[in-house]
Amino acid sequence: MISVATIASIIRKGRGCAHAWRVEHNGIVPDGWETCELWHYSTRMLVWRIRRHQGSDYGYTELVDYSLGWGSVSDQNGMNIAFRVLNLPHRYNRAGGASIVDLVFSEELGYFVHPSAVAA
Repeated sequence: MISVATIASIIRKGRGCAHAWRVEHNGIVPDGWETCELWHYSTRMLVWRIRRHQGSDYGYTELVDYSLGWGSVSDQNGMNIAFRVLNLPHRYNRAGGASIVDLVFSEELGYFVHPSAVAA
């Protein structure tokens, strides 16, 4: 059986390639944090730090830096996958020009939503 890498799988592993996307692992620093970069072609799109649970692909994640890239649909899809996989409350939005929107927690719904979905 052939295993096909997805954007989500390379982000979870912290390394690898999937189509035009790649994740570079920059090592583990003495305090236990790993730093990873998500690239789309030759554009660095996202940098994050993660402290993984022992023996797991998951852990506590911090956003370090991001780019809007060229504002393409592919940039949007890849970044939104990354935000979901890393459990980061952000969304890449292309309406009216590329931007990163900070999601807000809805007490009523019990999860993060676009700010426009929360009653003022």
